[in-house]
Formats: sequence, structure tokens, C-alpha cells
Amino acid sequence: MERAWRTNPCGGAAFHSLYDHPGVPAFAAAAAALGIELTLPEVAQSLVLTRTQGRASAMPEHEKLESFAATRTTLAIHLSIHAIERVVDE
Repeated sequence: MERAWRTNPCGGAAFHSLYDHPGVPAFAAAAAALGIELTLPEVAQSLVLTRTQGRASAMPEHEKLESFAATRTTLAIHLSIHAIERVVDE
């Protein structure tokens, strides 16, 4: 994954903030900032971007976290920090 680096006032390199790169999804920026890949050969070659069920809308039965997790692919769970305990349990 291509990373954008700059020198910070304390010296060394720092990852550009999301504000410097509009349109970069948070999951991609987080992976780059951590220096990790979202897909790995023979481990997970796919990425599912999903969310948890909210008050305003239900998730279709075939799109439950348990179903996605069963595929053993990489999951990026968007807009769900409020439900982190439920995400971990599922």
C-alpha cells in the first residue's frame, strides 16, 4: 500500500492525516498508518467493508457479521465504534 510521509516538527516521519488526502477511506488510512496490509497471500485475499445494524436500519439476514466472519476474510467494520462489544462478541 502506498504511504504518504512527511517530516514532523519533532523530527522523523509522520503519516499524513486524512485531512491531507480527502477521499481516503479511514480503514485504508489506518492500515497504512499501522504499516499493515489488509490482504495477505494464503491468509485473506478479500476485504469486506460493512457496518453493524443501527437504530435506523436493519442488516439483511445474509449480511450479518457472523456470516462475513465465517468466510475468514478481512473485515473492515465501518461506523460501529458504539457497538464494539457486540462486534467482538459476534
